[in-house]
Amino acid sequence: MTATTATITTTATTATTAASGHRRPLGILMLEGKMAQLPGCMACESTFPYPVVRKVVPGSRTPLTPEEAWEMLPLYLAAASPRPPRG
Repeated sequence: MTATTATITTTATTATTAASGHRRPLGILMLEGKMAQLPGCMACESTFPYPVVRKVVPGSRTPLTPEEAWEMLPLYLAAASPRPPRG
C-alpha cells in the first residue's frame, strides 16, 4: 500500500453589496479563550484572503457533549443578531 496525498483547493467569496461592489466581510463567531495564531485557524489573520470580522461569543466554551453545544445556542443566536453596518 502506498501513501497518497491530496491537495484540496478552495475558493471562497463573500457577498458583495449591490451599490458599492465592495466585498462584505465574512462574520465568524468564536469561542471564548485563547486561540492558536496558526494559518488555518479561524483566529489567525492570514487564514482568509478576504475581510473577516471575528466576534467572541461571551460565555462560550468548548462543548464536551451535544447537550452542552445545544445549551450554548442562545449565546450564539444573541451574538449573531443583526448589527448596524460598520462605518
